[in-house]
Amino acid sequence: MQSRPSQSEAMAITESETYQTMLARAHRRTGGVPPEQIVRHVLSVTHGGDWPVQRDALEAVLRRCASAHTDEIQIVGRPRVRPLGLYATRRQGSRARPYRTLLRRIEPLDGSCECADFLRNSLGLCKHLVAVVEHVASRRPRGDAERGVTSEQAPWRWDPVRPLTGPGDWLERIRWVNGIPDRDLRRWLRATGGNGWTARVPETLLQRRELVDRLLARAPRR
Repeated sequence: MQSRPSQSEAMAITESETYQTMLARAHRRTGGVPPEQIVRHVLSVTHGGDWPVQRDALEAVLRRCASAHTDEIQIVGRPRVRPLGLYATRRQGSRARPYRTLLRRIEPLDGSCECADFLRNSLGLCKHLVAVVEHVASRRPRGDAERGVTSEQAPWRWDPVRPLTGPGDWLERIRWVNGIPDRDLRRWLRATGGNGWTARVPETLLQRRELVDRLLARAPRR
């Protein structure tokens, strides 16, 4: 799984020439989301990549920032108290079922969405999540970052960012993050030395489906 930068590395990022160049590219193109936040996120999900990878990822995220406005993405459901948690998002005027868009953390940016674009783009962002972050940013003083992690999450996490090398199997990016899994589930996982548990990717389609079913059974009920 692609490693993310540590806190010290993240601090160095903001002082780098690449960061400044990308910040200039993002100027006035991120809507209500601070451009610094977008650039830090892009550099995080492209950690280990070269300039073309970073540049193209930034442009892809900026297109989604624009789409959040041109497609008029609206928030039709939100957490009652904290800005972190589960939102419902959809295009204005649409009668389709809203997407469930989860904001786990604001800084560094961490969330998920059940839309097809989020599942496939390997950016850790989509236009629905951008709309949620913009909504939160518009209601909080600049620099007042909510750093806590929402409790509305499954005991396991799926990293949406595909590794820059390797097969990039979706199940390889599952990590158990809430304590020790029960005995029945442990046979499907392997410990990663103090950093949670990762999935042992089954060989057959039937086994893969069984693993997914077992993980979904442990997800919180909405």
